[in-house]
Formats: sequence, C-alpha cells, structure tokens
Amino acid sequence: MSITVNLPTADYIRKKFDLNVGGDAQKLIDSEVLRLATPYVPMDTSDLIKSGIQATVTGSGEVRYNAPYAHAHYYAVGWKWQGAPVRGDRWIEKMKTDGGVETLLKSLRYYMRSVS
Repeated sequence: MSITVNLPTADYIRKKFDLNVGGDAQKLIDSEVLRLATPYVPMDTSDLIKSGIQATVTGSGEVRYNAPYAHAHYYAVGWKWQGAPVRGDRWIEKMKTDGGVETLLKSLRYYMRSVS
C-alpha cells in the first residue's frame, strides 16, 4: 500500500500568504512589534517611541529607533527609568519574554486564516 501526499511548494505558500519582505505578513509583524514594544520603551516625552514609528519601514523586517540616544538607552545598565521596571533598557527583549512572541504569533495566525 502506498500513500501519495501532494504538498504545496514553498514558493506557493510564500505567495499565498504574502510572506516575502515587503509583503502584508511582514508589515503586520513589524507594526505589531512596534505596538507590543511601546509599553516597554523608556518614555519622558515619547520622542523615542515616535522615532521607532517614523524610522521603521513596515515590511522591511527591521524595527528601528533613530532618536540620537536610542542606542544608549537600549543598552544602558543600571539606569533609573521613569516607569521602571516595565519601561527601560532592552525593551524589545522584555516585550518578547513578557508574552510578546505569543501575541505576535496569534496575530500572524489570525492573518493567515483570513487570507486562506
């Protein structure tokens, strides 16, 4: 007895779900990372948060914060942040370990169901 299973090709899946760089799925991921990270970003005047929104090209696969002090804030150790311990250094990592990955995957699953 033999069983034949026909699976779609990787190219077909990429096209169907628009998984390429610049595609709708990547745009969703980039915008969700920005949204989910916002509560973790150090905030005084919200300029750092705004710099992430302005500098990130959704769909590029890269989330960027271009405020002059963004790098120093991201890698700071021992600084006292307003809103700490939630807000502070390494905000993307904090977001990911605080349920952000699961939330991001749920959003992506929902998107994939909506286009299938």
